[in-house]
Amino acid sequence: MKKGIIATGEFEAKKAELLDFITANEQLFSTLETMHSLMMRGVIAAEEFEAKKAELLKKLTRSPTLNRRRSHLK
Repeated sequence: MKKGIIATGEFEAKKAELLDFITANEQLFSTLETMHSLMMRGVIAAEEFEAKKAELLKKLTRSPTLNRRRSHLK
């Protein structure tokens, strides 16, 4: 097998994992977008947005595939 090319089964497994990641975190990203919109309209202060963003990002469900990719970037 050539470097960088993966088998169809491995590709499908990784695709399913990433779709699960997106689905698991969809509500979190929606809330973050809403909070950002409220901040941009002046409804909440930037400090409130940053605090909520930090709280939400701590809840972010991690993808093993994405974590491996990030470790290579360090």
